[in-house]
Amino acid sequence: MPKSRTPLMIGWEAARANAKPALIIQALMLALAISFYANSTMADALRNLAEFKRAHGIVFVFGASVLAGALLPELFLILFFQRGRPQIGNLRNLAFTVPVWGFDGSLVDLLYHTEASWLGDVATLPVVLGKICIDQFGYNVL
Repeated sequence: MPKSRTPLMIGWEAARANAKPALIIQALMLALAISFYANSTMADALRNLAEFKRAHGIVFVFGASVLAGALLPELFLILFFQRGRPQIGNLRNLAFTVPVWGFDGSLVDLLYHTEASWLGDVATLPVVLGKICIDQFGYNVL
């Protein structure tokens, strides 16, 4: 008789399955942060990207949200769980996730613009704490 899988066991299996992709993403983010502070060329490139976002607004937000929320996760799914073999299901996934993440990214951008108008657009402790509280106890609850 097979053992029944508890929610804890299912969660542990999911964490193990996703550990390698998650560690790769974390390593890339750490490398990006280090390179920003250690390499002036990278810092300039990221500043240019920030300026591009300011200039193009919602178009940039939509594209970045789709890239981070739909395209890269689907690519990781193909690479790590489908052995590099795309399937028609990947296109079905993208048909759903692209508009969802584009819309969600737009909502988050609207939230951040609203927070900036309410609390200010400076990185001081009271402003950052206020924004964290709105994010965690307002937006995330919804």
